[in-house]
Amino acid sequence: MDVALAPSWNLYSIDYSFRATIQHREVHFDAGREDLITQADIFNLPFSNDSFDAVFNLGVMEHFSDDEIVSALKEFKRVTRVGGVIILYWPPIWGLSVMVLRLAKFLLQLERRKQISLYPPEINLIKSRRRCERWISEADLSLEQFSFGIGDFFTHQIVIARKIK
Repeated sequence: MDVALAPSWNLYSIDYSFRATIQHREVHFDAGREDLITQADIFNLPFSNDSFDAVFNLGVMEHFSDDEIVSALKEFKRVTRVGGVIILYWPPIWGLSVMVLRLAKFLLQLERRKQISLYPPEINLIKSRRRCERWISEADLSLEQFSFGIGDFFTHQIVIARKIK
């Protein structure tokens, strides 16, 4: 998605990992757009209030506790303009990618005969709309869309929240 949008938008790429920002720069951006790639903490973004029309987050929220999710959403709200959207691609507990990775991990552990970790713990995979509504509400956002389907091959729950005030 970002490959298609980057030429016509000021699309910022933000990651906590410096290495990830370097890899993203190499794949997605021209040399003249390096200022749009930032290493930052999701709970303390280095941008002014009301800086963006939209915030897009792919596969991060599942690694946080309930309180951390609300804190991150509040920070997204802070940097989003009134009327702007926060788009979250959030793996659901029964998502295809989650099940495939669980199977891969199981098979690797059988083969290696030891516990392995492929990624940080996913402590908050989407389990229900109600739970997501609670996080969105606590961040003082409005839930606009909550969908899961063939559009992304059943890999993510797509959550779109709007900053209304």
